[in-house]
Amino acid sequence: MTAKPPHLLVDVPPSGHDGGGGGRQRREWRNQPACRKACAVSVLVLLGAALITGLTYLFIFLNRQFPEKDPVFTVAITGVTGLDPAVDLPPSLPAADDDDDGYSSISSPTPTPALSPVFNLTFRIDNTRNAYHEACVPGLSRAEVSYGDAFLAGGSVPPFCAGEKRASDQAARAWGENVAVPRFLREQLAAELAAGDASVDVKVTMPSYCWNVWCGGAVLTCKPKIGGGPSPACRLDRIS
Repeated sequence: MTAKPPHLLVDVPPSGHDGGGGGRQRREWRNQPACRKACAVSVLVLLGAALITGLTYLFIFLNRQFPEKDPVFTVAITGVTGLDPAVDLPPSLPAADDDDDGYSSISSPTPTPALSPVFNLTFRIDNTRNAYHEACVPGLSRAEVSYGDAFLAGGSVPPFCAGEKRASDQAARAWGENVAVPRFLREQLAAELAAGDASVDVKVTMPSYCWNVWCGGAVLTCKPKIGGGPSPACRLDRIS
């Protein structure tokens, strides 16, 4: 009978697939300083991104709930008299003179009559984009209406204000009496009125305008269309 070989005992170290040994290695790696530093950096990056996102949304929310924008001034001409193209702005015709020989000759045009227009104005302050300060047209403010640098009418504007996140309207009247307007401007204005496309310049001088922490003189410059609703936003120029 053949003898059996003796049993050999081989000491094999634990492999990476061994559940117990692999777990111990992973735990040992996590406890290493490099692992802890990488994890801390990752957490800080995530927290920073979340903080920036939160602050961005908070800024947008506060900006919508508590805006701080400049007020918007507009003016509308709700009515006008004394500028009827057929009655007040008739075309100027040259006068005919008879010569001694019986023939008519053309002389200089007849003088143009003076104008006496009256404008009904409605001023508006839109302060809905500001949650911190009211906006006002102060007392002693005066409006002047002109066309092509020719003065047409003037009048005072009653003081009024629009509170925070509010709008306010105020009626005023500007008038002129026996106003001389050059002939070419009269004819141009008459043509624009007949076409429904006439605009005038409205300037409001405010001697004591205040906004935020600034106070001083200011001038509003607007260009409303006659019968065309509110004007585009007026330009505000501060006078130091």
